[in-house]
Amino acid sequence: MTARRKQAVLLLLGITLAVTGLVSGDMSRVEEVTVYGNFDVTPKEGRSAIMYLSPGTKDLALEKRYRFDGPVKWHPIIALSILFLLVLAGLTFRNPELHQGGRRWLIQWLGFVGTRVGMLRVGQVVPVQRCTLGVLPVLNCETCEMANGACPIGVIQASMRHQNFPFLAVGMLVTYGILGGRWFCGWLCPLGMIEDLMDRISVDRFRLPRQLEWGRFVMLGLVFVLPLAMGLAGVVSWLPFCTTVCPAGKILGLAPYYLTTGMPEVSASWTHPLGNVQRTLWIAFHAFVLSGYLILALGTRGRFFCRYLCPLGAFLGLFNRASLLNIQHDSGACGSCTACDSVCRQGVGTRNDFLATTGCLRCGRCVRSCSRGNRRWTFFAREKEERVHEES
Repeated sequence: MTARRKQAVLLLLGITLAVTGLVSGDMSRVEEVTVYGNFDVTPKEGRSAIMYLSPGTKDLALEKRYRFDGPVKWHPIIALSILFLLVLAGLTFRNPELHQGGRRWLIQWLGFVGTRVGMLRVGQVVPVQRCTLGVLPVLNCETCEMANGACPIGVIQASMRHQNFPFLAVGMLVTYGILGGRWFCGWLCPLGMIEDLMDRISVDRFRLPRQLEWGRFVMLGLVFVLPLAMGLAGVVSWLPFCTTVCPAGKILGLAPYYLTTGMPEVSASWTHPLGNVQRTLWIAFHAFVLSGYLILALGTRGRFFCRYLCPLGAFLGLFNRASLLNIQHDSGACGSCTACDSVCRQGVGTRNDFLATTGCLRCGRCVRSCSRGNRRWTFFAREKEERVHEES
């Protein structure tokens, strides 16, 4: 089978799975994990998007009340606008791509802002539904009050815990994968953008063995297996990946929740830690996991989570070789200057093994660094070409 036919078959498969999911009611699973306050409450699980909280910890997000018939709440809109400008400034700070004519930083920023359109709901300007954008190809935590699209990993877990195959989420991921592979990780993922920012100030102290990169595939398997096992055991209130290790949930979702809506619970835990020991331990656990992640992210080269633990990146990376958007490498004309090795922050460079191929984030640094022009972007290339990967 030719490369084009394989691409067509995979694209058709993805679309078929997604349509099957829509017809069979998978959208209800999306809505289950995109609930926050009275505007979004559904009778499904009776829980908000704060799926990280331990049973017994009060879910204050359920008490949020939105009204769209009164004056606009300008405080959150102004605060978020300032945050967006700070992120933009950070993306242009000490950014070598900026001086090379790269525009990835701008697309990353637009992706970050675009997946936070829910600020219009928070400001009570427009009743934007949290699942407006459907299932996204990035880790966009629904715990974030500004979210307006579902995280595919959250949707997969929400389906598996009820012993339902996640046709919609898997179909969308197959479609995204065949279109661009991990390009979405490198250019649109909000967490990836944050990891790029942290990489600018990384001390590059920890050198982890390459074998640990298999961790993202282990995590991908657990995303399917653990919710299924927990669901069979009658535990459906948690989404295991979200509850424990997901840094997107901690940074983009849970931290803002604790600092705003959930602040009373944090204050009570701080002033009366023994009043609710379970709540105190759970908040401490979240702080411990976030601190551990930040230490590793700031102490390693490149994107720590994307490289070693991200299940979404593992899934999309499986399509890197077959994706329509790709990077062509003319190995015969390569001068072996190793320029791509020096600019690649993910340890991919000239490597061509499975971990390298699936680990490339399609950031484009190797394309710009190649003085011979042997690496170039391609879309729906005519010939069967040797595919390359790269970094972020």
